[in-house]
Amino acid sequence: MPCELAQYASTSRTTKRHRTEIRDLTGWHECTGTDLVELTSWLADEIWHNERRAEAVRAEPLRHMRDKRIEPTQPARSAR
Repeated sequence: MPCELAQYASTSRTTKRHRTEIRDLTGWHECTGTDLVELTSWLADEIWHNERRAEAVRAEPLRHMRDKRIEPTQPARSAR
């Protein structure tokens, strides 16, 4: 199974459709611009004031997104 997933083209139309179907079935949604603004605000207000360790600050947005059922962004998008 892992070797089959490695061959699965992550940018194909089929893959995108499958991801959409999985999100619909599980209640998750793609990360929107609004989600990123809210996440950034939450991170600044709730986390940055209390936590300075880089690894903890990096982990909290993923936990927050998981709690809100938001699919994590691609690394290039979150860098913006």
